[in-house]
Amino acid sequence: MTRMSEDDESDNDPVVSWTCVSVKLGSYLALENIDLRLDKCDFVAILGPNGAGKSTLLRAMAGIIPSLGGAKARFRPIAGLTGDERKNYFAYLSQDREISWPMPVRDVVAMGLDDQPGATIKISRDAAGLMAEILWECGLERLTDRPVNSLSGGERSRVLLARALLSRAPVLLVDEPTAALDPAGQIKILELLAARARSGRPVIAVLHDVALATRFATRAILLERGRKVADDAPKKVILSKAMTKAFGIVFHLYETMEGPALALSKPRPEDFA
Repeated sequence: MTRMSEDDESDNDPVVSWTCVSVKLGSYLALENIDLRLDKCDFVAILGPNGAGKSTLLRAMAGIIPSLGGAKARFRPIAGLTGDERKNYFAYLSQDREISWPMPVRDVVAMGLDDQPGATIKISRDAAGLMAEILWECGLERLTDRPVNSLSGGERSRVLLARALLSRAPVLLVDEPTAALDPAGQIKILELLAARARSGRPVIAVLHDVALATRFATRAILLERGRKVADDAPKKVILSKAMTKAFGIVFHLYETMEGPALALSKPRPEDFA
């Protein structure tokens, strides 16, 4: 029998697949028996209360921390990938936005290129054009010469997202990409992520704003205490009893001209039934 290679993959093959994946952090079981599939054009919002395992899921998918079970990128076990090989599959934006070194914004963003350490003078004309486009899309075109450690928290967040967007890796993993951004900035960044997913380069994002998750994501995965308790269209997940149980409140979505708006209420006993 001939072994299937990545060159033989079809549009129906998952970009990432997990089967009964668990993660232990010391003696603590942070994720337990997670099954998931990530396809081209997916924009998946990871939802859940604090401590549910959302950031752990992203780090395990990127191979930053080890996992148990069947975690694969294309046809390859993630556990068997080297650091350089993981970069060919995943671009990862952590929730840590601290930058202490005074590099210019353009050089930090250029580090997203797989084969460059950040020296923009050496990048190709095509790469420079792509970087200029991403800088503009992230609202950074006037900050390219500024030392990145002199920027505000929201500006640093956009710089690091631009670096991740510049990566050639097909899968983008982003942890709280709208942190420290004003409302207009949040919408702009989620529009960029949604457009990327529609182009066939899937995105998984930890999001806390469930209304924005409903507006932009194509799927939502709900975690509670390290277990996946829902995986469906965002609206179905957010209005589910599993969501009420996980957060201890009831979510109400209202359609507006600009997209869904959110209201919260205290649960009644029948909301948990």
